[in-house]
Parts: sequence; C-alpha cells; structure tokens
Amino acid sequence: MFKIKICMICFLILLSCSAESDKELFESARKNLSENKIEEAVEGFSQILDDYPQSEFVEETLFELGSIYLNKADKNISGQESLKKGIEYYQKIYKKYPASKEAPKALFMTAFIQANQLNETVKAEENYKLFLHKYPMHSLAKDAETELGILGMNPEEVLSRAQSGQNFEQ
Repeated sequence: MFKIKICMICFLILLSCSAESDKELFESARKNLSENKIEEAVEGFSQILDDYPQSEFVEETLFELGSIYLNKADKNISGQESLKKGIEYYQKIYKKYPASKEAPKALFMTAFIQANQLNETVKAEENYKLFLHKYPMHSLAKDAETELGILGMNPEEVLSRAQSGQNFEQ
C-alpha cells in the first residue's frame, strides 16, 4: 500500500512538472500567432479556455480567437463560418465578462462584423445601440454612432454623403 502511495505521488509530481501554465500557454499561442502559425495559436488559446477557465488570460484569449476568425486566418473553415465563429468569441467576452477592458471592443466588433460583412443590419443596429447604452463614453462611441448613421447603405451612398458634407451620425 505504501508503494502505491509513493508511485501516485511521483506520478502527480511528474504530471504537474510537465504541464504548461496558463501564462506560458498564452505567451506561446501569441508567439505562434505572430509567426502566422494559426493552427498552433488556436490550439494554444483553446487549451487555455479548456484547462484554465478561471485564468486571468481568458478575456484576452477570447479576444485573440475572435480576431483570428474575424481575419479569416483559419483556412480550415469558410469565410462566413469564420466570421460567425469570431462573433461567438466576442459575444462570450461581453456577456460573461462585461467589466473586462475587452468587452466594449468585443461588442463593437460584433456589430461591425454583422453590419459590414454579414449584412445582418437588424442585429448590428441592436448591438451598436447596446454598445452606446453600455459604453457611451468609450473611444469607439463616435464610431458606433457613425456606423448607425450609414447602416444599410452601399459604398456609393456613403461616398456620396461624405462628398456632400452630410453628417453620418444618427
């Protein structure tokens, strides 16, 4: 019985020595991302979410994953799927971590993707308005107002309005 306990303790010590910390995983995933090793970066960021759900890096990890999918960097899925997946990660930030420094940017990016890439203008309008309600003093508030003012317009209409000096804010 004593030998079994010793073996178990040794096994646990070895296991804990080989596991990467959340900080190491985050730094490694960011390094992979900077080196354009997208699959490895996604794996590292995903491992943080799976193994360290209470980590101080969760919000930044979610934002990094959202950005990867926004930029359609994962070539294993379609552009539409990638954008929707990016939105999922951004939504997790502002719904689960509303006080996070990443939450306003995540909510803004959700609306921006919906408006400008997925043509989901109703959802985009809801999210821009939610952004302005929650974060009226944020540096992106003026941009959200502008986006609301041009929501649903094609590029020619936006250009025409800009050339005529019309205000874009709602």
